[in-house]
Amino acid sequence: MNNITRAVGQALFIGVLLLFVIPAGYLAVRIGDTWTQGYTEQMLGALTALCGGGLILVALLVGAGLYVKLSGGRFSRREPEPPPVFPMEQPHWNALPPPQPPANEPPPWGVTGGGRYDLLPPPMQDARFSMKGKG
Repeated sequence: MNNITRAVGQALFIGVLLLFVIPAGYLAVRIGDTWTQGYTEQMLGALTALCGGGLILVALLVGAGLYVKLSGGRFSRREPEPPPVFPMEQPHWNALPPPQPPANEPPPWGVTGGGRYDLLPPPMQDARFSMKGKG
């Protein structure tokens, strides 16, 4: 039974391998038939750009790791600001301010807000809605 399982596993492995090898070989033959000097230059330029970008990323990661290692795992910070003062720490926090003497003049805003009712003329009444009978 062990030999049969092993043979089936090897056959499946060879089948899956051929699924990738045959198309890759066909692609390689097609590329080889149409390859030019310009394609070589483009491929080398692309590989140079990919490797250069990868090196920049690796340099950033290594630099950040070295910075953390050399700083002892602590980032430099500014001095913290003092905490805010709470009202209980201020003098007279539980007393109201002294009352202000009332002003002699009422406030100057509108008919209903300041107590001066003579700012607007009296409204004109419509006689149609009057309670008085006609004369």
